[in-house]
Amino acid sequence: MKKLKFLGAVAMATVLLTSCLDGGNNESSYEAYAVVKMSTKSFKNLAYESDYSVPIYHPQLDNLSEGQCIYAWKKINGDDPVNQSATEYYTASEFQYRKVSTGDVAPYLDDTTTIKKNEMTILDAGVGGYMKGMLFVLSSHPNASSDQSNLMSLSFDRNQEVKEINGQRVYEVFLRAVKVTDGKNSTGNVTFENAFPMSTFFSYATAQEKSENKTNVYFRFNYIKEFNKDTTAATWATSKVLDYPIPEEK
Repeated sequence: MKKLKFLGAVAMATVLLTSCLDGGNNESSYEAYAVVKMSTKSFKNLAYESDYSVPIYHPQLDNLSEGQCIYAWKKINGDDPVNQSATEYYTASEFQYRKVSTGDVAPYLDDTTTIKKNEMTILDAGVGGYMKGMLFVLSSHPNASSDQSNLMSLSFDRNQEVKEINGQRVYEVFLRAVKVTDGKNSTGNVTFENAFPMSTFFSYATAQEKSENKTNVYFRFNYIKEFNKDTTAATWATSKVLDYPIPEEK
């Protein structure tokens, strides 16, 4: 399975996979980000955890909208007859999920000299996964409340001159966060998760890198680290470089 490698310092919610074979059972339980899409074959809502793995089905997915992004825990019994004969998807015997908010993407560079109203600083940012054109981004923020609402956005310049960093061609992606409403929980360092439609970015970056005979797209997030005293100027920082392996042509 090909998937993004994240190298940021944010405490990520990574895929946890455990298998137990007690009593002859062949069960696995794990959690992962996913995008819900309706199958054109079975007409069921399936959870796609990557573009290369077998999707998951559970009746709880039936009520979700097409394209809904989620983070889900599930248990799958490989000895269940429905899974032994599965050809399109695996059926989870247990399933729990939470919805992941979707942010905006602009294929042009946002004005980095202007501070937005209620803009938040960012401590670090990384990636939780990429599937069905959706990039799951986790960002850590100081002085935030876990139940506040935010508006997250990404932007990138399609005409940018790709920088060479440690021998790698690196694309710059800009992450910005604005608080919309206050939360009621106590404030501190909080990690927020959002999904962004980034197929346009990866399509153009992949085409660029293929023309250079490269096998990976490297990129990093730019974000506001701190403001000056009167919040009229910002200091920007960057995440570590992230690696997207270009899919092999079939």
